[in-house]
Amino acid sequence: MSDPTVLSLTVPDLLRRRAGEAPHRIALSAHSINGWRDRLTYAQLVNRMESTARGLARMGFGKGDRIGVLLGNEAGRECILTALSALRLGAAVVPFNTRYADEELGHALELVEPAAVVTTTDGAHRIARLYPQQEPWWWVQPPTIRSAGPNLWMSPLPLTRRIQATKHC
Repeated sequence: MSDPTVLSLTVPDLLRRRAGEAPHRIALSAHSINGWRDRLTYAQLVNRMESTARGLARMGFGKGDRIGVLLGNEAGRECILTALSALRLGAAVVPFNTRYADEELGHALELVEPAAVVTTTDGAHRIARLYPQQEPWWWVQPPTIRSAGPNLWMSPLPLTRRIQATKHC
């Protein structure tokens, strides 16, 4: 029989519960934006979720914010960590389809008005072109995650400053 208390738990609560039951079992096996497949146990996934959520909170994001995700399958790890961390804070996760036509993506951004969008450098350039009305914070993954540590793949710079600083345009 199922546990009726499960219905009152959030996704992060359920993940922490599972980590307590089976901390060393594989919870996630996904591609990283940096080209490797990452395998995380439940305990590691909870640790990364909490660490990334703390980073989001330090940047001022929290309950009720809408955090967009514009990442393809090649960034499955970052997508899952973003979603779990946002949910941990009580923020809404807004997935954007990387295959949207420009008109569709622009319309979706206008409807959602995200507080942030986690994306790649290419995605950031596309968003800047399609959604110039306001400049929320955008996080663009740096080229080398390993050198920055496991949870520092997001850069807390506004898109225009990030583009100027990295000279990607």
